[in-house]
Amino acid sequence: MASNSIEMLNPAKHSKLRVNTKSYNCEQNHVNAASVIINELSTVVHEYPIFITKNNNTGDFQLTAILGFSNGENLYLKGDSWQATYLPIDVLRRPFQLIRPDENSTAEGHIAVDMSSTQLQDKKGEMLFDDSGKPTAYLQRIQKMFSELLNGSEQTRTLLAKADEFGLIEPVTINIDLNDKESTSLNGLYAIKQKAVTELKGSALEECHNAGILQVCHLLLSSGIHFDKLIKWKNNLEK
Repeated sequence: MASNSIEMLNPAKHSKLRVNTKSYNCEQNHVNAASVIINELSTVVHEYPIFITKNNNTGDFQLTAILGFSNGENLYLKGDSWQATYLPIDVLRRPFQLIRPDENSTAEGHIAVDMSSTQLQDKKGEMLFDDSGKPTAYLQRIQKMFSELLNGSEQTRTLLAKADEFGLIEPVTINIDLNDKESTSLNGLYAIKQKAVTELKGSALEECHNAGILQVCHLLLSSGIHFDKLIKWKNNLEK
């Protein structure tokens, strides 16, 4: 159910609205995870630990970048800056969201804006509409992002469902040791079952290769190294 602060984007109503794209330290970014699509996976694995989760509404598998170890903790935020050269599209599209009739609809939907976001201003930042009410170059980029998210989410869902059919996905719990013998755990995650990948043979191996599943498996397996960076950031915060 949409929040009272969510408004459908309207050139008449939001003609003076601006978005401060220089500051990422807003409530919407105080999250410990962000969705990732297949299209950006080869880039995000260089800076984020990526795991598989389940969509709360549909139960489908999806890709998720881990940003922190507890609810609301985003270790990539440092002041107003983001400690990575690449930001997932799911982060860049904020404070906007796509409103569709239902989760499974293939319709393009309509862009809405979260009016509670501190990124919104009326004097400084990127304008959404020009004087004639047409989308600015910035808003056109946002529209393109949502198109990429829609198409990429479907491709991601399809590929992960196929990987699951081959028995390549397993539930995992990530146990993390911090300073002073403190530890924490991340639950509700799924990962690539490396043993199952290495045991693929014949037609199954060929099908996974042709479908791009093998490449995704190797990318996901390689991304776990970034947990060391997050642990370091977490420990520095607590000093």
